[in-house]
Amino acid sequence: EQPIEGVSSGMILEKMKNKNRQMLTVPQLEKWVEEHDPEVFITAGAGDIDQLIEPLKNILIQKNK
Repeated sequence: EQPIEGVSSGMILEKMKNKNRQMLTVPQLEKWVEEHDPEVFITAGAGDIDQLIEPLKNILIQKNK
């Protein structure tokens, strides 16, 4: 998927109404998961977000060991 001019992750984040929304990189997510015990974890994205499936899965599996 090609980038759309004027559209960014930050812009999409600002449109979300949930007050607990956050934009995290994979290293930031590792720290966040260590500090929290999420019951629900939702990702949103486009383009190459599928490349994050394995890293995210591994972070969440490590937390639950």
